[in-house]
Amino acid sequence: MPGYHWLPDRLKVRAQARRGRADAIALSRELPALTETKSVPNAIIPNIADRHAEYIRATGTNADMAASAEFCRFLVQLCAAFRPGRIADLGSGISSWTLRTWRGAEYPTCEVISVDDNPDWLERSREFSAGAGTGGDDFFTWDQFLEGPAAGTKFDLVVYDFGSVRVRASLIHASL
Repeated sequence: MPGYHWLPDRLKVRAQARRGRADAIALSRELPALTETKSVPNAIIPNIADRHAEYIRATGTNADMAASAEFCRFLVQLCAAFRPGRIADLGSGISSWTLRTWRGAEYPTCEVISVDDNPDWLERSREFSAGAGTGGDDFFTWDQFLEGPAAGTKFDLVVYDFGSVRVRASLIHASL
């Protein structure tokens, strides 16, 4: 997380959670439909903080690289409010598991496609999702995605969370 590199990991997680809550409040103001689904994340994924911690341990990531538990709650809330039928998860990780968990609980026909520019990271995310029972289907490298699922198609929701700012900046135009 930019600006927090000097903090110990447990404090980074707290800072990230505070930032996530602030972002969720701001987005709820912009998208009032989100306030109607505020209790949905806990009903669908009651142990999301535990699963988030398990993901960090299982994949060997550090806390400031993974999407926060608050962001995962927000994703579930967003999906519950708008019910996207096709989701592109650009930047695999805990978001891949979160979106598949929502799909399994609420919208089994929803297509979730997870993409990463790093094949090793993509495989870790796929293994975590499959091991957690949410499925290891539809995981693609960036090049595979551009040649396959992204070719001439539209998505109802795009989660854009590639690993580094450099990678995000280089891929943003192709993502649009």
